[in-house]
Amino acid sequence: MYKRKLNQKYGATRSKCRMMHNHASKMEAAVCNVLFNLESDGKITDITQQPCVKMTEAEISWKVDFSFTNKENGLTEYAEAKGFETSDYLLKKKLWHYYGAGKLYIYKGSYSRLTIAETINVKGERKS
Repeated sequence: MYKRKLNQKYGATRSKCRMMHNHASKMEAAVCNVLFNLESDGKITDITQQPCVKMTEAEISWKVDFSFTNKENGLTEYAEAKGFETSDYLLKKKLWHYYGAGKLYIYKGSYSRLTIAETINVKGERKS
């Protein structure tokens, strides 16, 4: 029986990281590799994939790529691998400045040349 291969949005290729987790893109898998290297070095712990963060009182949610605990300060921080920037992403990025759950690192580039393109610190106090 013929099995049709489904294409990913924006041309991304599903990939696995060194820990054999499935990821939506090669870049996301590369970010996972970076985070697991940081965990091996003892700088972070508790890496979680695709946590859902609710922002604003209307509970607008963003499923960022990763969350982890920074061992230096004990705070939960977040990482997002970003290729194509959609209008939905740009809106949620603006909201993160005021309603985000913690520091957000945005990785850009390619899977072979990742850079932290932006770090967003939350300006307002988050209401529980």
